[in-house]
Amino acid sequence: MRTDDILNEMHKLSHDDEQRYRLLMRYLRLVDQDRKHRGFLDKFRSQWRFYNKHKHLH
Repeated sequence: MRTDDILNEMHKLSHDDEQRYRLLMRYLRLVDQDRKHRGFLDKFRSQWRFYNKHKHLH
């Protein structure tokens, strides 16, 4: 389930519904995983550029 889908489902439920809370927790987990994944990719990308830049110098 994508984050947009989760938010749409949450909006359909009342504020007192426990399922809404579960969806919120699932949404927050997905957002956190996405941040970590992007952080890893950014780090890998910068290391790759550094490697390629210095590979041509030697």
